[in-house]
Amino acid sequence: MGKSLKWLIVLILAGGMLAGCKRMNVPGGEINFRASSAPLSTKTAYSGERNTESGVVKERIDWLEGDEITIWSDKARMMYDETRQAGDYVFTSVEADGVRSRGKIVSSIGNGLQWTSATGTYTFYCRYPSDGTKINGEKMLGEIPASQVIQYDAETGAMKPDMQYAYLFAGTTAPANAASVTLEFRPVFTALEFEVGGGGDGQVDLTSFTITSTTDAVTGAFELSCASGNVTVTGTPGLSASLDFSQIPGGKLTVTGAAPVTVTIFAVPKDLKNLTLEVKGDQIQTRTLKLANKNGSFLTFDACKKYRILGLSLPELLKAEGEDIDWDIQAIGETLIWD
Repeated sequence: MGKSLKWLIVLILAGGMLAGCKRMNVPGGEINFRASSAPLSTKTAYSGERNTESGVVKERIDWLEGDEITIWSDKARMMYDETRQAGDYVFTSVEADGVRSRGKIVSSIGNGLQWTSATGTYTFYCRYPSDGTKINGEKMLGEIPASQVIQYDAETGAMKPDMQYAYLFAGTTAPANAASVTLEFRPVFTALEFEVGGGGDGQVDLTSFTITSTTDAVTGAFELSCASGNVTVTGTPGLSASLDFSQIPGGKLTVTGAAPVTVTIFAVPKDLKNLTLEVKGDQIQTRTLKLANKNGSFLTFDACKKYRILGLSLPELLKAEGEDIDWDIQAIGETLIWD
């Protein structure tokens, strides 16, 4: 993907040719695509720009240069290859406004989709990240891993989630020889973003950070029906997702009260229920947090949305005598209390 996270798109797709192949005799020539995410939906790099829509705060996710998508069609075929009905496209430039991220894209192999008839209606389905074998007109496949690497920038010290798991899908129809075809992307994943601090002047070196459900899939393989948009978790679902700190120097996530950090865990595009967070660190014992409201009832995190859990304070092991430890955190308007 051009690699990173925040909420979304208009793209222009173009193609070229593959040398040594015979060109198709197509009535309308190459198809021009324009793609736009649903306003304030989700994609590769989180922008940090938030807007309120119908009382809900949403964050734009931006395309990045180098991101790739796959476009499939029931009738269109790749230029010079009448057997192929899907092609990969890459972003060569991007821009964003308040609610959308837009970019110009071209065929990644110089061979774009072509109209094959001057009449009729064409169907198009699209997948991010690109993988021509994982969208076929019937379903789009994806998989959220149980262990998720935090990507670390050695020059800046910035830490980001792996946006290859921020799956997006678009589907539309268009008449033959339309001047352009618009694809509107929507998220096909669920995300929990945690802001973690060391508490006061404390420092904690985290060695483990895991969310677990007692009942529902958090990770694993899934498929989305292209026609209906319904999602099914396939195979054996995973009930836990953990952050992998291996790319961070020392293999530990250091947090302090003065400089909290933000980490994100991706989950399958299904509602998340009965969740518990467990953290371990060098200066603290294992701590567990039931993601529940103040009455003790588990919160439900709706599918295909991003939730921000703020004020997660992990005090150092040695505290000033008599100092109170406040284990409360705020999440989507509720107070969560450590066990």
